[in-house]
Amino acid sequence: EEVSQQAASATVDTKNHSGDRSMSKILRRKDKLPRCKMAAYLESMSISSDDNANDASSNSLLEYMKSLPAPATDVELRSLCMFAEDDEGLQLLQVFLKWLTA
Repeated sequence: EEVSQQAASATVDTKNHSGDRSMSKILRRKDKLPRCKMAAYLESMSISSDDNANDASSNSLLEYMKSLPAPATDVELRSLCMFAEDDEGLQLLQVFLKWLTA
């Protein structure tokens, strides 16, 4: 499935960058962190204008979320939007909220 391939291809760049050493490596690199698997489903829903494709993505997202334990769902939701300036993450949250209320 295309969504699974997109999610699996997301990796963290492991090069050592100089910068503020008082900060966690994760926080310094928050703009380089991969998105969660749920983001790939949401991106496919927001990109597609085809209702049938959106229905399939919506069903796939629902099945994926049902398969997750509660802590994993929490991690998925938290990783949709990494920080306040994360425009892509904010858009993903909008798509997720629309999906929840549809």
